Amino acid sequence: MNARSVLITYLVAGAAFDRDAQIALLHDDAVLRLPYAPQGVPTAFEGKAAVADFLYRLQELVTASGIVFDRDQARLVIHETGDPEVVIAEIAAPGLENLQIFRVRDGLVMEIKEYFQPTSGAFVARALAA
Repeated sequence: MNARSVLITYLVAGAAFDRDAQIALLHDDAVLRLPYAPQGVPTAFEGKAAVADFLYRLQELVTASGIVFDRDQARLVIHETGDPEVVIAEIAAPGLENLQIFRVRDGLVMEIKEYFQPTSGAFVARALAA
């Protein structure tokens, strides 16, 4: 799969709360970077296991909070770059705005840099405190 296909598959799995499908797309050395993470939140999760743990903890908080992701109200814009391994996703939905930069190699996610709105940052902090 090329970077765009991997990104779409990863995001569709995420919207369906299918964390196992997302994790299957991660390279063993995958890194999730949160450059603007709020105080107390790590700015990087290194390795497939660490990223998986973060995704599961976030899902638990989302489920407990009753947040429902409405794909009909969501907007996704994908930007290709000059690097075939790098693709960018702009995601907007009620209460959520993210920019994610994916680096994909050999059909697996090597790196995700996630930039989110400040209120999402507070939500992430709560997920990690749980």
